[in-house]
Amino acid sequence: MIPSPAAPPQQPAVLPFTATVGEGIPFVALLADCAHCPNATDGRPTTPVPSSPPTRIGQRLRVIVGEGPGAEEVRQHVSFVGPTGEVLNRLLDHVGVPRAECYIANATLCPSKDKAKMGAAVKACRPRLLAELDLFVGKLQRADLLLLGRWAA
Repeated sequence: MIPSPAAPPQQPAVLPFTATVGEGIPFVALLADCAHCPNATDGRPTTPVPSSPPTRIGQRLRVIVGEGPGAEEVRQHVSFVGPTGEVLNRLLDHVGVPRAECYIANATLCPSKDKAKMGAAVKACRPRLLAELDLFVGKLQRADLLLLGRWAA
């Protein structure tokens, strides 16, 4: 008797949703199943801050991944616009990389309520980040990756 093939491993549900970035630029973000995230409320994201896709791509795409949004990012609904964003902008200016050519994302979509539970939030949000990177970066042959903060890697 031939054994039946094993069922493929169960993948977390990835749900698309539409948001706007900056000046109303349409953006499709991908959300992992938030049921296991300490930042979620009733299995839904609390205050998701979508990633910021580049508005133009130079010779190479630069991908920047931070830990998660802060208060200013939540207020403006844009990644890296608070104090850390100011430091990032100075760094990018110093090395001659236009921010408009960077894909900017975070390891978590929502701000962390409890830094002690950040590992669980990153784990729950990782399928969203990987799917997002595959969608926007996966088709490119080359991209530079900059990971900022303890949990981004």
